Amino acid sequence: MHCFFIKLPLFISLLVLLQHLICCESIAKVPDKLASEIPEYASGRIVDSIEIDNRNVFEVKGSRLRRFVFQLANRLHWKTRENVIRREVLFTVGEPFPVELAEETTRNLRNFLQLYDAWIETDTLTNGNLLVRVVTVDEWTLSIGPGFSREGNKSNFDLTASDRNLFGLNKYLLLGYAFQDMDDDYFSGQFINQRFFGRSVSIDTRYSDNPAERIKKLAVYRPFYNLKQKSTWDIIWGSSDNRQDIYNDSMLIGQYRSKTENFTLRFGRRFGSYHRKLMLSWMYIYNFEKAFDTVTISNNQQDIEMVASALSHDSVYHVLGARVIAANLNFAKLRQIDGIQYTEDFALGQTVDLTVGRAFLPGFRDHVWDRIDVRLSQGYRFLNNLAYITYSSELWFRSNENLRKLTSLSLYYYSYQMDFVTFASHSSYYSDWRSDETEGVSLGGENGIRGYGTHFKTGNRRAVFNAELRFFPKLEILSAIFSPAVFIDGGRTWKQNEELSWRDFYFSGGIGLRTGIGHSSRDRIIRVDLTFSEYNRWQLSIGFKQYFEVRGTSLLLTTY
Repeated sequence: MHCFFIKLPLFISLLVLLQHLICCESIAKVPDKLASEIPEYASGRIVDSIEIDNRNVFEVKGSRLRRFVFQLANRLHWKTRENVIRREVLFTVGEPFPVELAEETTRNLRNFLQLYDAWIETDTLTNGNLLVRVVTVDEWTLSIGPGFSREGNKSNFDLTASDRNLFGLNKYLLLGYAFQDMDDDYFSGQFINQRFFGRSVSIDTRYSDNPAERIKKLAVYRPFYNLKQKSTWDIIWGSSDNRQDIYNDSMLIGQYRSKTENFTLRFGRRFGSYHRKLMLSWMYIYNFEKAFDTVTISNNQQDIEMVASALSHDSVYHVLGARVIAANLNFAKLRQIDGIQYTEDFALGQTVDLTVGRAFLPGFRDHVWDRIDVRLSQGYRFLNNLAYITYSSELWFRSNENLRKLTSLSLYYYSYQMDFVTFASHSSYYSDWRSDETEGVSLGGENGIRGYGTHFKTGNRRAVFNAELRFFPKLEILSAIFSPAVFIDGGRTWKQNEELSWRDFYFSGGIGLRTGIGHSSRDRIIRVDLTFSEYNRWQLSIGFKQYFEVRGTSLLLTTY
């Protein structure tokens, strides 16, 4: 889970306090209405000029002391540069004002740049043409300090330094050191440049010596920057040294390490209209995997057999594959779904995603397995309700023998009938069938039900239900926005060959508080939940986002 404590420098923490003492309206202003809807009269008028109004985090006005404090804060922040914003504008001077492209421009700015909000204002000039103003408000991106997270029965503490908008160029740099109470400490670092030398190419480099997952990664890729873009490609190299923990319910029965190295080359081409898309892509993957350092902890014969079955097999293979995605999409702007106050963007509609691949042994003379993946997604918005349903099935097989099958069905439902409360729910069923009868599914605090240990129950199938009432009383103290919540979780797992029964579920419930800190981080909140369960009584669940959220399910075709 992510850290729950937003790591602001001590200066910024004092700044927030001073803001409250001096004046409570120091954050740069954003429009009251939802992302400032573009007026109807603007459609079709000729664009005379485009101005960029890139605002800093704090609004500077008022008394001399107040101006000094917030001017100093803004100087410590790298404001997003005008050219970084202008290159994301999808329309040009001299052409009729396109409302759809203007909406996509602000949507991309809000989601792909480190901004608290973005909107477009228009003024009609005396000649009838439009002056278009792209307005952005930065969020605080520098993060230096300690962090803490706790979920299930694990606590982690870390010290990190990061900036998500390095030099105002929308570059990401992270350096961190984590202290773990149940494992070795480790260092991690990451650098992302979404526009390498200002071009439509991204790079992502990552390193971590986490004892559970040591990672090295270098990716150079051209994602979809907008809906009109036709082609995409990826070149990715990575290596990892992972520790695989094997559990039988809450008991650790064995461990082994798995060393992998892989290389991916992928190219895709997209066709269709603005809202209806068909994408075809082809891929090549090289994969090397080796298992070593096997340890059996339990003396139980059944557990020993389970550990032996769970070991990955040493392998080297090449994968050739193809993918087809068909989508019919439209977009919506909402508030108070997974976030607090700011504008949230959602892609609605239907998506059908089919991938096929074959893994060959070196020399391409024989194959290891074939794979078929099917994913279906549907997003709805009706009245004051939002719903997403997703289904996926992944099958590995060779000739007439099934090797592994993953099945997932999820439903997210939100009802925002009243301004001060949102009902949020998530239901899912997940199955991981393996021919060797090993168990790869866990139920616990990190995967579906708060108030229980990480591997409270194991099996090869899992069902989970979560429901929350998220309240928005517009309570703001020291620029922190508070959102109380009440919740209930339920779930269970099934063992291999165990009959599917909907009885004997485990439940937990409690109260929580979500906190947003002004403009310090648009899409992250501090979540603290006090959970009661029959097995563990009272337990804290702490995270850096909602326990469940639909954000990752939203069907965006831009993958910036």
